[in-house]
Amino acid sequence: MESKPEQDDYYLRETLLEHGRSTDHNGIVVGSWKTEFFDCFDDCVPNGVMAIVSPVVSMAQISKRLGLAPYSLVITVYLGLYLLAHLSASLEYPFFIFVCVAAGMASVMWVAIPIGVILLRVHIRELFSIPGNIAEDVVLAFVCGPCAIAQMATRMASYEPGTCSFGPRATLEGSHSNSLRHKRSSPPSTMRSQQQSSTTFVYQNKLELGEGVDHNGITVGEWSNGFFNCCDDMIPNGLLAFCCPVISVAQITVRIGLAHYSITLGTYAVLYLLGLVAAAADDPILLSLCALAELIATASVACLRTKMRDLFSIPGTVFQDAALVVFCRPCAIAQMATHVDAYHTGKCMFRARDTLPGYVHE
Repeated sequence: MESKPEQDDYYLRETLLEHGRSTDHNGIVVGSWKTEFFDCFDDCVPNGVMAIVSPVVSMAQISKRLGLAPYSLVITVYLGLYLLAHLSASLEYPFFIFVCVAAGMASVMWVAIPIGVILLRVHIRELFSIPGNIAEDVVLAFVCGPCAIAQMATRMASYEPGTCSFGPRATLEGSHSNSLRHKRSSPPSTMRSQQQSSTTFVYQNKLELGEGVDHNGITVGEWSNGFFNCCDDMIPNGLLAFCCPVISVAQITVRIGLAHYSITLGTYAVLYLLGLVAAAADDPILLSLCALAELIATASVACLRTKMRDLFSIPGTVFQDAALVVFCRPCAIAQMATHVDAYHTGKCMFRARDTLPGYVHE
């Protein structure tokens, strides 16, 4: 009798592509999107209409379907942001303060939805082995956010075609929340292996040693330090994360082999210069570009955190990643840098350390 592969916090590659089939055990297509990006009107009711008129409901349904977050929590968070933005525009402030507060709250609302779309799309791609990259996800989320939402909703079958229902469908078997219940009811043989190693790498090229670390000595299953421990190694980690976060992000991406050091620095330098030009020009269009640059920077750090959690089997959700990055971006960056040893303690070096082997498929 063939044993069923053990489920971890995310699908293992074996459960997605076992026996060469193009669907997983829930009948969800793997390896490609089920529909094209601009096919949002194939199921105009409710998918196309919902993605355009009420995208938050669609995102909440997708999140619930994946087991990433409760339906009511997603709705409440976005509703709170909307009310906060509306309130900021209605209060009476001195003119300058009014403009700053209103613009800030409005930008939070406009930024929150694209960030949610980007993080959901990244998660679905990695979950179902769909080709693509973070840059593509960011571009598509801004080119046509409703199209991106509708494509994900169709992919996850998070709605009933022809039925305009605002409620969520049942969470798919094997998702994040269900996997936790599976772990609690694991058989003795599985529990014995989990005592030696409480987590397993999501990707096949990871070689866990059974001692809470992987083949590079990097901690697995949890962060190696707390979120607010950014000042434990004040030089260079704390200072770089606060004063020059771009350097830290570049060092982290090189350390796990995601991108070249110069490319990461160059991209952020362009975004920074764009922000300076926009602030000096006092032009609405350029100010919008400035807000876009800030959004991209925030989303990239959140996506990097999500990627690291997947690589090292660290519990959490994409929404938690986004919330923590928005709350304290330097703390999030410093925590990631410490986890992968991206710096030399006590040495203020701007160069990147050597790339650790085994984290990126060649």
